[in-house]
Amino acid sequence: MTKNTFLLFVACLLLSGCAFPSPYTQYDIGADYEVLQSSTNGTQILPKMDAFNASQLIPPVVTEVAWNDSYILAKQLELQPDPLNPDAQTPNQQNARYWIIDLKYNKRFGPYTKKQFEAQKKEFRISSSLQLQKVEKLAQK
Repeated sequence: MTKNTFLLFVACLLLSGCAFPSPYTQYDIGADYEVLQSSTNGTQILPKMDAFNASQLIPPVVTEVAWNDSYILAKQLELQPDPLNPDAQTPNQQNARYWIIDLKYNKRFGPYTKKQFEAQKKEFRISSSLQLQKVEKLAQK
């Protein structure tokens, strides 16, 4: 095989659009945000336009989420060192943080404790029908 034939073969292969399975799972929440799960402990909420709204990110590990046209609510577990693997981290089930993103003003509030979160929801007059649900249930929608 000549060099030109090899290059043509490689170019055709690249242009053929071979699909490889993505290690990421994405779910749209509202018009401007998405839940991105890049690994077991890598679920986060981020704006679709990262550069413009990067400060609105809710860091891993987001375990529960809810949204409507006005707000995004999220429960996040802080990561801690994994005692069984010094190179890994694991969610701290004892340290839940709660977040609210106001979609009208594109502003993030939190982290809150559960009590602070409930108080803030009342202050914002967020409907009690907006309930957090496990991120895994998004795949069923």
